[in-house]
Amino acid sequence: GSWTWGAGWLSNLGFSDFAGSTIVHSVGGWCALAGCIVLGARKGKYSKSGDVNPMPASALPLATLGTFLLWFGWFGFNGFSQLAVGTFDDVTAISKIAVNTHLAGAAGTVTAAIVTRLIGGKTDIIMMLNGALAGLVAITAEPLNPSPILAMVIGSIGAIIMYFGTKFLESKCIDDVVGAIPVHMFAGIFGTLVVPISNPDTTFGTQFTGVLSVCVFSFVLSYIVFKVLKATIGLRISAQAEKLGTDVAEVGVVSKIKGNLAPNAKVGQTIIRIDPKFYRPTEVDTLIGDASKAKNLLGWKPKVTAKELCLEMLKNDYDNTKKLYIIGDGGYGKAVKWGAVKNNFNYEKINVYYHNSIIYDIFRKCCS
Repeated sequence: GSWTWGAGWLSNLGFSDFAGSTIVHSVGGWCALAGCIVLGARKGKYSKSGDVNPMPASALPLATLGTFLLWFGWFGFNGFSQLAVGTFDDVTAISKIAVNTHLAGAAGTVTAAIVTRLIGGKTDIIMMLNGALAGLVAITAEPLNPSPILAMVIGSIGAIIMYFGTKFLESKCIDDVVGAIPVHMFAGIFGTLVVPISNPDTTFGTQFTGVLSVCVFSFVLSYIVFKVLKATIGLRISAQAEKLGTDVAEVGVVSKIKGNLAPNAKVGQTIIRIDPKFYRPTEVDTLIGDASKAKNLLGWKPKVTAKELCLEMLKNDYDNTKKLYIIGDGGYGKAVKWGAVKNNFNYEKINVYYHNSIIYDIFRKCCS
């Protein structure tokens, strides 16, 4: 930052980065790239042949809320980088910055929706959210001088770069969990390089020099730091914690809302939550009213298998008139009578249900 905003050598060279597409965002992206390389991919993310197993956000509403909070904060992040409100010109500049910022984010959102629909046949919500952020990142280098139309073009191109950047990283088996690299690094570099289109006080050569110097410094330093951390205190959680998830391993709770997991469950039904990778029940609850007030039957038994669970219920002479509501991580399931399960359960007949190319292991059919 001092190289540009502190009257440093890049500032003297004529490099311009109004609110930090490179100084803030691409720095974070390069740090993320170094971390991803040193840490490696999550287990199961890529097959031996290099195929990608999507692992999407577990809570789209929370991801969407977080994106809108960032978007709202961007008005201050970009607008008040004007650093003055004492004159009419300053206030007018802040207003224009806010408009261009909003237009770039909106254009990024719409563009990502269109691109994912045209290429994949579906409107990818996560890509739309990252498209919004990519548009916001791209306009951050120069949100004052562009016209509203140019601001939308910059935001749209930023979203397109984000989309294909994500696919490129996947092709190289680089596991960027939240898309920080394509959003912040790729879109940030693009936004910085196109500043001379609307700002005649700088040149493409100057912008390229600034981007290159900042990126090399950030990546090399971050790579060394991550390597040192990996060799000393370590970077990766244990294999068992990775299987269970850090919400369980570190906090001891499941970061899911029970009511959302079993939307069709009825009072008196038993809800069995299945670990989505290891065919193991993680919780057994009886819905006694509000789903948030479910009573746990067997307690936390992460090592209980499906067969052991049923034997446990047989031993406890579970009420035949009640129903099981068996669900996986995606909230899908099928209610069946316990009597049928008790008499005809086929322990080997466990169906794997595929949803949007993501495996949710669900006991869809418990009877032979």
